Amino acid sequence: MPIMNIAVILLVLGLGYFWAGQGLFSALIHFVCVLIAGAVSFAVWEPLTYAVLLGVREDIAWTVGLLGPFVVTLALLRVLTNKYVSSNLFFDDTTNFVGGAAFGAMSGLLTAGMLIISIGFLRLPSNFMGYQAVNWDRATGAVDARSGSNLWVPADMITAKVYETLSSGSLSTATPLAERLPNVNEQAALMRVTYEDRSRTTLKPEDVTVTSRYTVTADNPRDLLSDEFVVSADGSPIAQNVVLPDGSPPPAGSHIEGFVVQFGPGAKEKKGQTVIGPGQIRLIVAMPNGGGESLSPIAFVSRADGATLQVNRYRFDGPDVYAASVGGAASTTMAFEFVVPPNATPTDLLVKNIRIPASSVAIARQDITPAARDALVQSGEIVGIQAESVAAPTVVGSESSGPQVVSGDQGSSREIREDPRVGVIFNKQDRGSLDLSADNKVTSGSATLDLSRIGANIPTQLRVTSFQPPDGTTIVQVDVGPAARTTILGQSLDKAESVLSPMLIDTLGQRYECVGYVYQDQSKVEIRFTPGSTIRALAELPALSRSRSDQSLMLLFTPSKGVQIRSFNLGSREKVVLDPPKQLR
Repeated sequence: MPIMNIAVILLVLGLGYFWAGQGLFSALIHFVCVLIAGAVSFAVWEPLTYAVLLGVREDIAWTVGLLGPFVVTLALLRVLTNKYVSSNLFFDDTTNFVGGAAFGAMSGLLTAGMLIISIGFLRLPSNFMGYQAVNWDRATGAVDARSGSNLWVPADMITAKVYETLSSGSLSTATPLAERLPNVNEQAALMRVTYEDRSRTTLKPEDVTVTSRYTVTADNPRDLLSDEFVVSADGSPIAQNVVLPDGSPPPAGSHIEGFVVQFGPGAKEKKGQTVIGPGQIRLIVAMPNGGGESLSPIAFVSRADGATLQVNRYRFDGPDVYAASVGGAASTTMAFEFVVPPNATPTDLLVKNIRIPASSVAIARQDITPAARDALVQSGEIVGIQAESVAAPTVVGSESSGPQVVSGDQGSSREIREDPRVGVIFNKQDRGSLDLSADNKVTSGSATLDLSRIGANIPTQLRVTSFQPPDGTTIVQVDVGPAARTTILGQSLDKAESVLSPMLIDTLGQRYECVGYVYQDQSKVEIRFTPGSTIRALAELPALSRSRSDQSLMLLFTPSKGVQIRSFNLGSREKVVLDPPKQLR
């Protein structure tokens, strides 16, 4: 149970109880003061933060800029109302108690909402106090509220909606909150989705410059969402799975807005890289029916390696995909692309809270085709460099052409092999929840290991190197990483068919479900080996992204000894057929 839930409920009930004892009129006056204090706070938030606070302490600037005016304004209003509205109105006890409790609870709700939104802009873990308002969508790779969680009493969401409504109504301005920063409660959470919960959540205005802008159009959404950098085995482009904030796919008439962003030395992390998460750069668009939407990027264009001038386009298509600079150059330039629905008008680009009006950025290329965009990426022209080579496309399996037939001879099928080894060497003292046999073999359990501790001067008696299968079975590993013929990156994941079950089929028709996996990226190794609890759906596996070259994923199976494995399946569909079948020892 998130601690944030308890904190919100206690604040709402506490203020409700307190003001129930003060009476209806006093509670009403306090509620009006809270309401006005919140409006003033949102009105001065950005000007105050830009003009003063970012130059003092950028890590707390956005929190102090919102919460400080709220507290100060509320305190001043309470002093003034206590002085000039010193008399009370008389109601019967029941009316005083019920009315006071109601207005007190509403004051508590708005106060809690302002606190949550303000604190949300601090450099805190994405699940601070157990509350994670936004999360990764496995099917699309986006970070959004649809994949996050809600509080039992959603004070932050209610507060945001109250002031959005007021900003377009009785307290309307030329730059209403509803249009210029919609769903501000989500914006706070989006900033905190950072690499390993450590990278920066804000920048200074001088750290970021938008140098140019381009638009991409196509006759239909599939062509718009395809490129030459991700293709199927037969060379056909594979469209990216993208949804709009309401969860619907982009309709016909949508287009791509691309923004070329230059990050200065001040944007770097302590380790020397500039790292941007998909929630930290947003495009605000004005919708034709009024109000605004906050759009997440679908892809970014960047240099592929610090030692070369090769440029590539990478999709935000899986969890933990971040746009990161390469090499040690003082500044780095990237392009970010957003799918904009028909008749929506871009108004602002937000880069770690820094607002750049879209109207201030010249459109260098307008209504170009996806093929023309790809050519500009390959040449490097889109980010202002002369690329020296062209990146080869990522080739992933295509189910439309049926299963691949590969040799099942020992040593010929590199993706499907009988092998009890874990693939890494780790210390038994770091095994987490893994159970080990007397000879240090993994028998069951799961663990996440720090890659820096793998294979580092481990004494022989403490080394863990292999799995121990149940009696009468053997270990078969299937490589389903991005580069393998057996990869699970393909139409199944693009169609969000997360209920498919990976399995091996032998020549007798017997099915063997997945019992675990070994996942590895640049920072960690995840091991799961649970023969008594099989993996029944792709959703139970770590998510893979075509934009990450550091990922590998081996699935573990425990088929019977001596059988012949005929195929690797996703559900009833054959992914790879072994000819001849693989004979197990």
